[in-house]
This record gives sequence, structure tokens and C-alpha cells, in this order.
Amino acid sequence: MTRVDAETVLLLIAAVLSSSVITAAITSTVSWKLGVRGDEREARADEAAARRDTIADRDGLIDQIQEELADTRTRVTALEREYALEQAWNRQLIDHIYRRREPPPPPRPTTL
Repeated sequence: MTRVDAETVLLLIAAVLSSSVITAAITSTVSWKLGVRGDEREARADEAAARRDTIADRDGLIDQIQEELADTRTRVTALEREYALEQAWNRQLIDHIYRRREPPPPPRPTTL
């Protein structure tokens, strides 16, 4: 009977040790998984913040480009008007020369 009791005790000890090993493995696995999820949440939050910053930078750049485009359009319109005045004056000078009129040449136009 002492042999059975010793075997029973050894089986109980083995069961306790194996259950504690299994428990430790489960605990470490769960902790590791939760840690990864925490890291994933952090990474997603960082990614979202970076995305917001990128969107804000992009919006700022779009505003800047739109302002520059408006300025460029204003300058191009002014240059086109100036060019049209130059063409009109050149046409007057060519007509003046073609018709062999005497100097002085006609005055430069200020409006079209």
C-alpha cells in the first residue's frame, strides 16, 4: 500500500507541475498576445496621427498652390493685355509706314 501511495503522490506532483507549466505557458501566451494588441493599437494610433499630419500638410500645400495659381492667373491676364496693346501699336506703326505717312508716328494706344 505504501507503493500505491507513493505512486499516487508522484502522480499528483506530476499533475501539479504539469498544470503549473501549462498555466504558465497559457499566461505568457495571453500576456504576449495582449502586448501585441497594445502595440498594434499604439501603431494604429501613430499611423492615424501621421495620416492626419499628412492630410494637414497636403491641405496647406493645396491652399498655397491655389494662391500661387490665382496670382499667376492675374499676372498672365495682365501680360496678355499688355501683349494685345503691343500688337495693336505695332499694327498702327506698320499701317503708318505702309501708307507712307510723315513722322511723328501715331501715339501708343492705352486701351483696346
